[in-house]
Amino acid sequence: MAKTLIDSDLASFQPVFLICSERSGSNLIRSMLDAHPRVFAPASFHIGRHIGRHFHRVGPLTASNPRWDIVIEEIGKRVDRHVGSEQAARVKSLLNETELSHFGDVLRVVYGALIDPADGIKYVFVKENHIHEQASFLLHYFPDAKFVFQVRDPRDYFASVKAMKEGWLRNKYGSTRVAMSIWRDDQLGGLNLLGHLGPERVYFQRYEDLIADPESVLTGLCQFLDLEFDAEMLAYHRRDSTRKMAGKLDAWSNLARPVMSDNANKYRKVLSSGSIRMVETWLGDLMKFFDYPLEFPERKVPKFWPTIWPQLLEPIERYANGDKSPFYSAQGVGFLRRLSSKCPPLKARYAEGQTDDADESTR
Repeated sequence: MAKTLIDSDLASFQPVFLICSERSGSNLIRSMLDAHPRVFAPASFHIGRHIGRHFHRVGPLTASNPRWDIVIEEIGKRVDRHVGSEQAARVKSLLNETELSHFGDVLRVVYGALIDPADGIKYVFVKENHIHEQASFLLHYFPDAKFVFQVRDPRDYFASVKAMKEGWLRNKYGSTRVAMSIWRDDQLGGLNLLGHLGPERVYFQRYEDLIADPESVLTGLCQFLDLEFDAEMLAYHRRDSTRKMAGKLDAWSNLARPVMSDNANKYRKVLSSGSIRMVETWLGDLMKFFDYPLEFPERKVPKFWPTIWPQLLEPIERYANGDKSPFYSAQGVGFLRRLSSKCPPLKARYAEGQTDDADESTR
């Protein structure tokens, strides 16, 4: 007989979700919170981004559904990659043995399986890219969930995005227009949650303030979470788990160092004046909202070239980046392809009277 979540300790924690663009200090704040004795903040599994957002393709969470088998294997790979094979095996075993009703149960099992109840963990801090895109179903499953909304100056964000790929016109997102659109969408998503849920549920902070005065910002964040500030949060870089992660990618190497208080306004050494003007033209309205001063005076009618240049340049940038997709392609394409190959059309998927036996026919 399958276990239920009510019969286990898997549902004992409260989730806190991070709203933060990539290259905006998301791993820094995650590492700091993971150093708190009452917070578990693992590396990003991106379960919501790559599985939750495609849950319409999954179907029944039962052993007779081949798509559920694919999901379990994918989750196991993601857990193995960041916390080890032993923990991944435990997660997969619990996903198979526990009676699950929906995606919220899946998250409870994955994160709950990695926590020792004796450790007194109160919160699981979930860092995933574009978390605002998941807000509708996360709030459905976790109606009392809290969010941390961290923003970084988009000029430094853009400089960092460009630095992730070497070569002419190259950047992580394939084009300047896409990179700026992603930053804009992330911040608007965070602002919408802040506006609707209020500061009691959404804690706003700037990356620049965090690195300039980390203890003050972290103290405020701990108060938001009803926790005592712990000095170990400032010593995050000494922890084995942080050093291990810092060695995985050059982009994460700074995690092995103390807080870099001067890691702001780096864009002035990287971006041309034309690029700075372009970012400010596209994102200046939100920059002012977040109290980032513009270097170029705002005009009632924006200049033509800063406005149109990213759109004209995009085909060339796409070619330089080898990005031919009409949309930004995140990781996990192989998983989605495997899942889709087993997924019947929508009408058949939700046909009245569909049973688990019907799913067997798609193997």
